Amino acid sequence: MHRILLFAVLGVIVAIALLALRPDRIKAVFLTHFHSDHIADLGNLALQRWVNGAHESPMSVYGPAGGGLSI
Repeated sequence: MHRILLFAVLGVIVAIALLALRPDRIKAVFLTHFHSDHIADLGNLALQRWVNGAHESPMSVYGPAGGGLSI
């Protein structure tokens, strides 16, 4: 089963670990806006996916127009 994540708030990596979820199973992140508190762990999530073996599968990031400038 693949999972999606809504927001990448600070601490989401810790929450994922506490729930015994595998970061490499997260295939997409949906962001409603690009405030720093909602994208704070996006980089850490990408790193944890890579460390856990998902380095050959991309993680899609979806959000409103203009997001490429933020992330």
